[in-house]
Amino acid sequence: MSILPYWEKEFWESLPKNGIVAEVGVESGIQAHERIVPFMNPKKLYLIDAWEKIEKSFWNSKKSKKATFKLFENKKNVFIIEDFSVKASEQFDDNFFDCVIFDGSTGYNNFYLDLLCWAPKIKKNGYMIFSNL
Repeated sequence: MSILPYWEKEFWESLPKNGIVAEVGVESGIQAHERIVPFMNPKKLYLIDAWEKIEKSFWNSKKSKKATFKLFENKKNVFIIEDFSVKASEQFDDNFFDCVIFDGSTGYNNFYLDLLCWAPKIKKNGYMIFSNL
């Protein structure tokens, strides 16, 4: 078993290539642009964030949303969904994703809800990665 820090290049290099990937909690799209796309080269990439649906945000959600759309505006394999994690999970069939990366809400309750809602959406040998536990 290997335990690799989330921010290390070796971690990203170890993930499956050419799969169906989602990032939940996108903010401005930097992680998807600088890590997910170059290291994983996803066949399809779903970027999911609630952005402006969040009532009191500590970051500029409008600016972050705009930045994400700008980064991926010409990418035919990138699909952007503006919704909360649990609601967004309902849009996908079970066993759909090779990897789902969670970089949004923190805390036990949010982690538990994400686990319950998204685990069935992951393929048998797929990955669920949580960055904010």
